[in-house]
Formats: sequence, C-alpha cells, structure tokens
Amino acid sequence: MIQNNTLKLYRKGFVAKSPFSILGLIFIIIVLVVIMPLFWVLGKLLKDPYENYDYKRIIASGKITDARIKCISTKKNVTINGIHPRVISYEYIENDSMLSDKFQTLSVAQTDSLQNKDSLKITVLNHQSVVNGIEPYSFSLKMLWGLPLIFLIIGLPFFLMGHFSGMRYVKDGAY
Repeated sequence: MIQNNTLKLYRKGFVAKSPFSILGLIFIIIVLVVIMPLFWVLGKLLKDPYENYDYKRIIASGKITDARIKCISTKKNVTINGIHPRVISYEYIENDSMLSDKFQTLSVAQTDSLQNKDSLKITVLNHQSVVNGIEPYSFSLKMLWGLPLIFLIIGLPFFLMGHFSGMRYVKDGAY
C-alpha cells in the first residue's frame, strides 16, 4: 500500500509540471526507441561493404597484387567541396579465384588518367583491398548521431523538471 501511495504521489508531482515533463519524456522515448535504432539500421544498409574497410590495416598487413579496372563511375548525388567521389570497380586474382571489389576516392587528378581494362596495383588482406597510391574516401555517418543528441539535450531538462517535482511530492507527502 505504501508503494502504491508513493507511486501516486510521484505521478501527481510529475504531472504537475505537465506538459513539459511529458514532452521531455516523449523526446527521450522517441530518441531511444525510434531515432537511434533507425540510424543504426540505415547506417548498415546505406553503406557498401568497401566503405567499412580498415584501410590502414590493409595497407600495413596486406599483400600487393595486380588488378584490372572494370569500371570507373562518379557518384553524382554526393558532392564534397565541389568534387564528386569516384568509384573504381576492379577484379583481381587471390588464391586462384577471381574476385571483384570497389574503391572510392575524391582524388580526381589521380583517377583521370585511369581507363577501363587498365592495370593497377592494389593491396589485399582477407578479401578486402585498397588501390595503392590513391587516397580512399568513405562518408562517415557518425556526424548524423548529433541529431539524437539534440533531442536528448532538449528532452532531458524537461523530464528532470517533472521528475524532481514528483520526488518533491513524495518527500513532502503532499496531496
């Protein structure tokens, strides 16, 4: 009975700061239940496998081999400082099997001279590869995690306002 009375007092104090406390709670729930899982899933779905490679590890521990360019394409829907990333698709042989991979870069000057069916040097490690002599580029979705942080920063003070009001009601035993 005491717990039930305490919960009623807390709820009454929490609602006393309504709608701000409820708004804060809604902001927090939206971030935790909707936005963060959505960003996590979209981050996994929107990135190609080659964008998740650990290029430093591949260069440090990989084996240099030759590859043949299949295609060089430009991503027109992305612009970084007025430059569209280029994606180099190529094939290489590893352990007697022909493998395909891609490499994305912003180095337009270094990719202008490359043509389809040209040969280039790559470094390979565990079926992941890097084109030698060209700086890789991958879009980081980490900066998008600032949006949920903004929602939390806005929602937390409102929620805490209601929480402290509810605790005050419990402490005072007020009705």
